[in-house]
Amino acid sequence: MRATTPADVQEVLRRNEEAGTAQSNEYEAATKVFYGRFLYHQAEVKKPESCTQAPANDETYQIIWGPREFHATGNLSAFDVTPDLKQLTMPTMFTVNTKA
Repeated sequence: MRATTPADVQEVLRRNEEAGTAQSNEYEAATKVFYGRFLYHQAEVKKPESCTQAPANDETYQIIWGPREFHATGNLSAFDVTPDLKQLTMPTMFTVNTKA
């Protein structure tokens, strides 16, 4: 999905991820483009109303996952339950990151 965003957006994301500056205003703006296309399906990012009372904890999120959904660098970035899939008995959709 990320590859379908405009080239300049992809460049901002790549450059900031490599530099470790995923908290910059430039990166935030590029993230909003991605979210607008694929998460919220609108130009401006808005929190879903069901989350308005939930406290945000960016530090925990970054430790567990990383700066953004599409740039996993945290503890779960290598989490793999593939060996356990044979235990599932219900219909299940399994997604794979082919660039890992």
